[in-house]
Amino acid sequence: MVTPRRILCLSALLAVLLSASAGAAGEGSVPAAFWQEGTLYAFARLTEDPAGAEPRLQLGAADLTLPAEGPLARVSDAGTPVSYLLLVDRSNSMGGLSGNVTAFAKRLIREEAAFSLASFGVDFQLLDTGGGTGDELLAALDGVAYGEEGTDLPTAVVAAMDHLEARDRSPGELVNLVILTDGVTEAVEDGEALEMARYRVAEDPSVLVHTVGLATGRAVSQEALDALASLGAGVHTVVGAGGVSADAAAQAVARDVGGLWTAAFSVAAQGEGSFGNASLCLLPEGADTPSLRLTLPAVPLLTGGEGTAPPETPAPSPGGEAPAQTPDPAPPETAPGEIPPAETDAPPESAGGSGGGAAAPAGDALCLDPVRIAGGVGLAVAVLAAVLLLIRRSRRQDLGEDVPPGAIRLHLEVLEGRCDQDGRELYLAGELTIGRDRRCDLVFRERSLPPLAGRICLRDGFLFLEELDPRCETLLEGMRLYGPSRLRSGDVISMGPARFLFRF
Repeated sequence: MVTPRRILCLSALLAVLLSASAGAAGEGSVPAAFWQEGTLYAFARLTEDPAGAEPRLQLGAADLTLPAEGPLARVSDAGTPVSYLLLVDRSNSMGGLSGNVTAFAKRLIREEAAFSLASFGVDFQLLDTGGGTGDELLAALDGVAYGEEGTDLPTAVVAAMDHLEARDRSPGELVNLVILTDGVTEAVEDGEALEMARYRVAEDPSVLVHTVGLATGRAVSQEALDALASLGAGVHTVVGAGGVSADAAAQAVARDVGGLWTAAFSVAAQGEGSFGNASLCLLPEGADTPSLRLTLPAVPLLTGGEGTAPPETPAPSPGGEAPAQTPDPAPPETAPGEIPPAETDAPPESAGGSGGGAAAPAGDALCLDPVRIAGGVGLAVAVLAAVLLLIRRSRRQDLGEDVPPGAIRLHLEVLEGRCDQDGRELYLAGELTIGRDRRCDLVFRERSLPPLAGRICLRDGFLFLEELDPRCETLLEGMRLYGPSRLRSGDVISMGPARFLFRF
C-alpha cells in the first residue's frame, strides 16, 4: 500500500534528483536567509569557489532580478556579525561527557562571535552569560549541573528557536543554534517526537541549526543520533565512539559558518509573513546567463529583534525620501528593489510583446534556464505530497454530511486573538489541539502563544480541557487549570493572548 508518508519520501527524493540534475553547472544550497529592515540577506553553501561571480536575486514569477549591494563574499571575510547559542543537555547521562562539552566550547570561542548558553532537561533554561564573550560562556558552562533524570529535547529546541526569534540582532547577523546532547532519550530515539522541532526549525531559516551528538561508546543509540542529524541545515557531527574529537567538531561548525558565501540585497517587502518564490543567481564574470540558481527558503521577515512583519509601505528610496502617496487606484509600476504585486489586472503579454507585467531594470539579466523548470516540478511534487501527509495527520475537519459516530459538533467563537478557524463548525471525535503551530487543529497567530499550548479531549461523552505548556497560563472561566477540567458549552477559555469559547 502506498501511504502518504511513502509518497512524501519518494517526492522529496524526486525533488532532490531534479535539483541535482538541473544544477550540473555547480552545486550548492541556501541554508540561511532572512529579511531585515529593508535588506534581504542570503547565505549560500557552495561546493566550488564562485570566482568573482555576480550575485543577483530573482523575485517571483515576474523574472525581476536585482543586483547585490556588494560582491559575493565569505562570512569570515565580509565582517558579518555571527552569534552562537549553545543548547546543552543537562541529563544525568551527560555527567561523564561534560569534558567534551567544555572542550567544544573552548575551541568555538576562538571565533570572532557573540556567545550565549541555554540548557535543557525536562524544561528549557536560558543561562546568563553576561556580555556574551567566550570567557563568560565558559564560566556559565561551569555552573551547569548534569543531574536531570528526564529530558525533553523537542520542546527545548522549540523554546530556543522562539528565544532567538525574539532577541535583538545586529543588521545581517547570522544566528546559530548548536545542540549538544548524548541522544540517549526516548524522545530522540523515536524520531517522530522531533517532528515538531524539525518543523519549527524549517519554518525559520534565519537561524542555522547545528547538532553535536556525544557518544559514550556504551550507551549510545545510533538511531537517536541519526534522528538528531535530521534537525536543521547546519553541521551534524558525532563526538566519540568512532566519531571525531570535540575540538574537531567545533572546528567543523566554525569552518562551515565562516565558509558560507553571503550576499545582501536592498528590497522592499509587501504583505506579511515571508518572502516566497525567490532565488539566488550567480552569473560568471562577463556572462549574461547564470551558471547556478539556488532556491531560497521561505525567507522570514524580521524587523529589529521583534521578528514582526514590516510595514506594507514601500521602503524609502536611496535618497532617503519615502515614496509619495497617490490617490490613483491603478497599480503603480514596479520599481527596482520592490517585489511586484501578486495580482494585476493587466494581461501577462500585450499583442506587441511589450506590455503588462514587471520588466527587469535596464542591464539586469534574467534567470531563465532549465533549473527553474526542474526545480519547480520537484517543488510542486513535494508540496503536493506534504499536503497529502498533513491531511492524513490532521484531526481538524469542517462539518460535512458524514460525521463520525459519537463525534460532538463544535462552533468556535474567538473573543481575542487571530485564529485561522474562527467561526467554523467543527466536530470532535478524539482530541483537538490548540497552539501557534500550523499543524494544530486550532491555529492562533499570536507570537507569544506556544506552538502547542493545550488540547480538548472527548472522554466518555464529555469534553475536557488540558494545558500542555506551563509557560502559557490556561484559564477556564477565569480559573487557573492545574489538570484536565471538564468543559461545558459557552465556557470561556483563555490561553495567553487568546480567548475563545465553544458552543455544542
